[in-house]
Amino acid sequence: DKASQIRDGRSPVLEKGLTELIAANVAAGRLTASDDPTSTKDAEVFMICVGTPSNAQGAVNTAALEAVCTQLSQMIAAAGEFKTVVIRSTVLPDVVNRIIIPALESAGIKAGVDFGFCVNPEFLREGSAVDDFFQAPFTLIGEFNERSGEMAAKVYSSLKAPLYRTNIPTASLVKYASNAYHAVKVAFANEIGSLADAFDADGTAVMEMFC
Repeated sequence: DKASQIRDGRSPVLEKGLTELIAANVAAGRLTASDDPTSTKDAEVFMICVGTPSNAQGAVNTAALEAVCTQLSQMIAAAGEFKTVVIRSTVLPDVVNRIIIPALESAGIKAGVDFGFCVNPEFLREGSAVDDFFQAPFTLIGEFNERSGEMAAKVYSSLKAPLYRTNIPTASLVKYASNAYHAVKVAFANEIGSLADAFDADGTAVMEMFC
């Protein structure tokens, strides 16, 4: 259903400005959607954007990510051409070495030789994701090697944001550091709000002046 909506130029999710972008690019022949993985075999760059939810104990569920990587490995091996795989999903550094790279190499191909690999964390907020993308404070690429990073960087060549290219563990950890710090800020603001209620203070004014 979602693929069909995109092919019709409609957005399957509510996101400011996304419907217009999808409609324009479908009309121009630059965008399509399919549930047939082989339809993407001619692509140069594969960007993986699947969920990595946490369970009750905080561990990350990487089942969907591993399945996609295994499928991609078979497609790349069959194509016999160098491709670049870019992970947009949130992953810890050890997940790359323990799960992602082995899954991508499962069809007998080799990272850095038969395919490039990068971690490219996203910092988009629901409701303002389109604006966040085009007005990003920076773009972050953790690269397996220089060739991989060069290919991933081309995707963002039209953006004016600073581009940081680093190693994979560093890029992965920047995403987790950002998430953790945002959580700290939310928790801190909530505690100040509770104190403001207790002391009959204006919590919003406190936070505005403090910030």
